[in-house]
Amino acid sequence: MIIALVITLLIASVVLWLNPRDASFRWLSIALFAASSSVMIYLVGTAYPEVRYDVWINSLYAASDAAIAYTFGMFGVVYSGLLHKRQQRMYGILLFIAAVIVLVMTPLSPSRLINYAGRNELPMLVLICSSLGFSAIQLVVSNTYEKHPFKRSERLLTNLLALPALLYLIASYVFYMQGIDLFQYNHWFGTGFLMLFILIGLTRGILGVRFKVEMMKVDASLHVLKGGSNLLNHTIKNEIGKIDILLHQIERELQGEAQLSDSSRETAGMITAATESVQHVQTMMGKFNEFIQAIKVNMQKDNPLHVIESSLKGFESVCPPELVLLRTLEPVQEVYFDSVHLKEVMTNLLNNAAEAMSQQGQITVQLAETTREVIISIHDMGKGIAKAELPYIFDPFYSTKKMTTHYGLGLYYCKNVMMKHDGSIRVESEPGLGTSFYLYLRK
Repeated sequence: MIIALVITLLIASVVLWLNPRDASFRWLSIALFAASSSVMIYLVGTAYPEVRYDVWINSLYAASDAAIAYTFGMFGVVYSGLLHKRQQRMYGILLFIAAVIVLVMTPLSPSRLINYAGRNELPMLVLICSSLGFSAIQLVVSNTYEKHPFKRSERLLTNLLALPALLYLIASYVFYMQGIDLFQYNHWFGTGFLMLFILIGLTRGILGVRFKVEMMKVDASLHVLKGGSNLLNHTIKNEIGKIDILLHQIERELQGEAQLSDSSRETAGMITAATESVQHVQTMMGKFNEFIQAIKVNMQKDNPLHVIESSLKGFESVCPPELVLLRTLEPVQEVYFDSVHLKEVMTNLLNNAAEAMSQQGQITVQLAETTREVIISIHDMGKGIAKAELPYIFDPFYSTKKMTTHYGLGLYYCKNVMMKHDGSIRVESEPGLGTSFYLYLRK
């Protein structure tokens, strides 16, 4: 039992830490804490046999069971998103009233079958089975109706963890009423649940686990890049500065000559070319330092529609007439984001789309929302990205553009910004058909 308690508390804490602003995962964390309370009550009763069958212990059991029914029920409803927020609040109120009625009308005594006397546990059993069963149905239905491939994959993995837990709890209560104790296997179930949680979280991403691991990797990469960049930048700056001074001195001496010979004119041309190279190196180092600086976001609640419209207006002012920009911008709720960084991300993606189509063709920008996120999508009709390159396009210094003016930091910056927003960026692409980028901002 102690193992089951530790595992449950650990997972509840991790989920809450990784998703503090996500209502559905907050409910899941609270539900796991509620399940932990039942184990703690059992351990107290075992440690103090004189109070094991005391009516107060049974009262704590009853409160814990009611909390399990309520919190797991709310998790399924909120995460599924099948009900509107007003309907979710109404459901929560009705479920809370039902739990209170069951607690008030269930007589407690020192003798018990599950937690109560005789068959007095039946109302609580009905509450738990109906609440957890409805939650499981909501999770399955929401996965069926989810059309977006990324979100459907996330729901499927979440169901892979949540549904066995819900069904195990229902079965444990039902069988215990028949005298079969499945709760004794909690430690085995908890261990298997933890292993599956870690496996899916680190490989595919679930409940924010892979996101946080990637965030740590990004921060570590930035730390290494920044340290190396400072040293490299200092050295190059000093040496380039010396070269620049020498080039200007030579240029002044040549200009001081009354009449330049053919060789002197050729030398002057080489000096001009060398000066341009120096300026290019200085510009490149400045750009490099700009992209590897640690991203600091100033989150303000606003409607992303304003930033998107501003980004599109600025892009249209400089794009050629052969490039057509279409937009489908639906009304969405306000969310927290950094307008400066989000606009820079939009600019990067729009420029990439234009370059992918050689500055001619059609770019489609869409804004929509789900119950949990605001989604910004940018679709181009360019050459697309090869499947072998897709896993690496967000890596620093990786670029599909074979030009010296691209350093492979644009998409790396975009991903960093979205992760700092507690959101994400996804890509879909087919060679010859175009590319689509999706930005997800959490509500």
